[in-house]
Amino acid sequence: MKRWPASPVISLFAAMLAALLTGSFFIFLNNRIIHGITFAEQRAFHLPLIAAGDALLLVLLGGLALLRLSPVRKFWRGGLADERMAAFRRLLDFPLEWFGGLLGLSLLLIFLFHAVEFAAGRISLGNLESAAKLAMSVNAELNIALMLAVLLYVFSRRLLRTQALRFQIHALPRNARRSAVGMLSVTAAICFVIVVTNCVRVLEPGTTVLHPVLDYLLVAGPYSVLATGIFALSISESRKELRLVADHLHRLSSGGRDGLHEMFPVIALDETGWLTGAWNQLQQRVKSEYEQVERNMKLAHAVQNRLLPPSPPPVRGAEIASVCRQSSDVGGDFHDWLALPGNRLCLAVGDVSGNGLPAALLMCAVMTGFRNEAAKGGSPGELLTRLNRHVHRMTRGESFVTMAVAMLETEGPAAGMITVASAGHLDPIHVKNRHAGEWAFSSLPLGITPDAVYRESARRLGKEDVLVFLTDGIVECRNDSGNLNGFDWILLRWSQPLQPDLPLASRIDAIMDELDGDYAPEDDRTLLALRWHGDDAARRCFALSGEYGAEMPILRETEAWIRRTLPGWPRLDDLLTVLSEMCLNAIEHGLLAETGKASPVQVHLSGEQIRIRVWDCGEREPVPAPETPPAEKWRRDPPRGWGLYLINRLADGFAFGCDHGIVYAEAVFTLDKQTREEC
Repeated sequence: MKRWPASPVISLFAAMLAALLTGSFFIFLNNRIIHGITFAEQRAFHLPLIAAGDALLLVLLGGLALLRLSPVRKFWRGGLADERMAAFRRLLDFPLEWFGGLLGLSLLLIFLFHAVEFAAGRISLGNLESAAKLAMSVNAELNIALMLAVLLYVFSRRLLRTQALRFQIHALPRNARRSAVGMLSVTAAICFVIVVTNCVRVLEPGTTVLHPVLDYLLVAGPYSVLATGIFALSISESRKELRLVADHLHRLSSGGRDGLHEMFPVIALDETGWLTGAWNQLQQRVKSEYEQVERNMKLAHAVQNRLLPPSPPPVRGAEIASVCRQSSDVGGDFHDWLALPGNRLCLAVGDVSGNGLPAALLMCAVMTGFRNEAAKGGSPGELLTRLNRHVHRMTRGESFVTMAVAMLETEGPAAGMITVASAGHLDPIHVKNRHAGEWAFSSLPLGITPDAVYRESARRLGKEDVLVFLTDGIVECRNDSGNLNGFDWILLRWSQPLQPDLPLASRIDAIMDELDGDYAPEDDRTLLALRWHGDDAARRCFALSGEYGAEMPILRETEAWIRRTLPGWPRLDDLLTVLSEMCLNAIEHGLLAETGKASPVQVHLSGEQIRIRVWDCGEREPVPAPETPPAEKWRRDPPRGWGLYLINRLADGFAFGCDHGIVYAEAVFTLDKQTREEC
């Protein structure tokens, strides 16, 4: 249960006591300098009455505070939500009520004090001079009362501001509005009257006690300083309230997402509160519009991701890995791969000029056009030439697309032969024998002119050669020093040795993680790499995407390969079950069932065993001890959570490991003597 804290109440009483003591000091100063009353005379008559008046004011104003703030205390002790606004208004109205209460009680005490003086024969109204002297005394006391009332108003408003924030009120009803200008005008007028009247009184003939200049400084000086301080404090408090709103607006205008749709609590009933309420209404409207835009962007992001290929197709003798990271929700980078008739694999990487939604729309159109043109056949150069005419019709030369297309022969006498054509795209990187070099091309981007013709170049890939395609967002990323990485940086990264058993995706992920430094990317970034293993009948490499069902093509390809290599092997079903469970574990625990991610999968056949290795994005954990589940658990539990148990029972060995910082799970099937001889 929320409670009304004691500290504001104590602070209010402390402020009230300080105000009363200040007023008593100024009354004593007036009596001594203006009226010439000695300290002994004041101690005998004035000071006891002043002390009694202070005590009475303290009790009455304290009682007023407890009475008027009781709805606030009641609400924080467990009031209803409907009472929130009433308690909030009572809290913010209280400083003004205290202002009026102090003035009213001060008038009453001034009247009583002079009535006692008259009854005691200390003053008389028998002549004009006595009446004028009494009027001057009342005027001075009223000035002090006005000054203290304003001071108490300012301090109480300041002390209660923190409690007002706790209410989290975001809009004011129309009948709850006040004017800060009116109160500031009253404060200015009161301060002016106080200073002027007290200065005039000192300059009047016959009021000098010590010395004219000294008397003037002793009276006019403190009054002027106090009045100026009170007015400055009033302005400062109003400025602080406006500054809170201004700081929030400045934080929003700086472009950060923190507090983008934050509702700012109302802390006053005046123009500051009106401004805050209007701002909150605007925030609500902008939030609604922004959420609609975000929904549309997420929809566009989903559509764009569906166009991007989820995982590379199983390709005999080749390993493909890719990653595409956009600088915003949607972007202009894209990549694709298509299995074409005649044992050919077509790869494409492109970059649409600009970024954001316009680039994403053009990217979708280009990808659709690419797939249509690839289905018609032809070489990479012919494909780009036809696609260029489509892009130019769409963009009228106002936008352009850089693109590289490669076609790989996967089987037959031409296996490993790759043909590449480029339309103004960054040169691909050919990694051969640990040396990375550019495969140079010179051509115009798509969409510049409708008559462009694109030529192609062909090479035969050697065993373990790697061909890398990238977009300019990779080389234009800034390092921790703020400098561009450049093309030499990416060449150096691909010149580093790459272990044959280490998945290609691990190198790409390491490069992309290195790019995620202190500087936010200014452009989309895409890497696509192809490693040629050659006609390696003993190994198959796959990429497992983070979506359910992605394991099925891997299982089909593995089954067909094992049946060709080891016809009649009796443990094929066990191997497929283990492979399926390992892939599902990688999807659920490592990839979190998210599309756009991929884990490498390798199935390696040696002379004595078949080794399955699935790389996982999850944390490295020890293998749970295999337990034989009780029979009732089989009947009671759903068919979930038995993967490790099945793997341990079906495989001859199973373990987790870490290779170059990449966590993997590995299962081993030992081949018997007859199978080894047949293999």
